[in-house]
Formats: sequence, structure tokens, C-alpha cells
Amino acid sequence: MIEKEIKILFVENNKYHALLIKKEIENSFNDVAITITGRYKKALELVKLEDFDMGIIDLDSSLYGQLQFIELLKSEINYLPLIVLVSEKKEQLIQIVKQYDIEEIVVKDSSFYLKIPKLIKKIYHQNYKSLLTSDFKNHFQKKEQSEIINIIANTLSHEINNPLMTILGMTEMILDNDFKYDPELIKKVGMIRNSAKRIRSTLKKMSVIKKPAVKETISGKLIDPQKSYILTKTSV
Repeated sequence: MIEKEIKILFVENNKYHALLIKKEIENSFNDVAITITGRYKKALELVKLEDFDMGIIDLDSSLYGQLQFIELLKSEINYLPLIVLVSEKKEQLIQIVKQYDIEEIVVKDSSFYLKIPKLIKKIYHQNYKSLLTSDFKNHFQKKEQSEIINIIANTLSHEINNPLMTILGMTEMILDNDFKYDPELIKKVGMIRNSAKRIRSTLKKMSVIKKPAVKETISGKLIDPQKSYILTKTSV
């Protein structure tokens, strides 16, 4: 028995097959959320935003493009179990299965869509019995890390915001009346204002990081807000 909602990413550009398989899955499970896209770029964006339990990918168009997509997908989110749909088994696909640990290959015969719910159930139980394996532990640790980063950033923002706004307000007031002051002073005040704005911008980015990127510095490891995946309103 499956006790939680199953979240599935379905990459399929054949609308008929997409609807056929979606209907079969929904008829087999009480609680399932299926996200369908026919574009690889969109699929890669979606795995950054959502925690999918598995993916279903149709490999029927350009073989090179599809396999390149699987390589990118696995490099982005290695723990995601995959069901791959193909018209016929090929030696190149067998090698890909071995290389990327793809769970199942389904040959698209006249009744292939009937096999999908059984495979989903099989993969689900296999993977959720292994929640303590290193891949899954790593996944949840990263999720906890991003939440901790957000909490710390929000706390810092709360504590720093009042003095920071005071600094910005005072510098703006001086710069608005720059004719009253020495040009060298105005230049230094401008630098202070820009630094204060940078602090505010960095704190704001840190508070909405979904996937932190770490960089090595002389001072040690630091989070890189520019390279970290930022969750924004337009991303959702």
C-alpha cells in the first residue's frame, strides 16, 4: 500500500501517449501528481523546483538528444528513478541503462501503457525501502541545509535591516544634497551606499536559496548566492 502522494515527472511529446499513460496511472493510484512536459529544458527546470519520486521518459525521437537529456537529468538529480519508453531495444540503450542505473526500459507494444502502473509501484517500494541509502540521505540533507540557510539569512536580515536602512537613508540624504559637501566625501558616501545595497541584495538572495552552491575561498568554504539556485515567484 502506498501511503503518500506519488509525484511523477513525465517527459512525452506525443500527446496521445501522454493522455493514455496519465489516465492509466491515475486509475491505478488514489494519490498521484503527474507533471507532463514535451520539452527537455522545461523538465530540467522542473526537477530543480519539485521533489519528484520518479520520472517517465519517452526515448522515441532523436536518440542523441534524448540520451543527452538523461545525462543532464542524472547529473542534476542522481537519485531520481527512471522508466524509459522505447520503440525497440537497442544496444546503445542497454549501455545507458548500465551507466545511469535506469530502473526500467519499456518497449512500446500494443499494450505497453498497462505495464506502467505496475512498474511505478515496484520502483516506489524498492526505493522507499532504501530511504537510508547514501543517495536519499544526501537528498534530504541538502533539503535541510537549504532550509537552515534560509532561516539564518532571514534572522540576519531581521537583525541587520534596521541599521542597514538607517545607513541607506543617511547616505541617500547626503547624496541628494551633494552640492553642500566635499566631492571626495560624496564619493566615499556613494561607496558606502553601494556596499549597503549589496548587503541587502545578498541577504535577500540567501533567504530564498533552494539549492546552495559552495565555493572555496581563502577564508574557507562559502555559499555563492550568484551560482546557487534561487527560488523566485516567476520560477514556480
